[in-house]
Amino acid sequence: MGKITDKSNEDLLQHYANCVKTYYGSHGHGKAQWNEVLIGHYEAEIEARGLPVPETKESLEVGKFNGPGAV
Repeated sequence: MGKITDKSNEDLLQHYANCVKTYYGSHGHGKAQWNEVLIGHYEAEIEARGLPVPETKESLEVGKFNGPGAV
């Protein structure tokens, strides 16, 4: 997975979207909880770079369930 701080802006935003999609599509076994934790880390890095945090709706449209960056 690599460090969040090492990701390109494009990868960071896609991995964030993948976590959001996986979070909303997960049920049980802690999967949603772990993705929720990651979402917070991705949001902090997005904000640290001065980028706007994407809206949930946008992330759900472009995110891939279990895609790179999600758990």
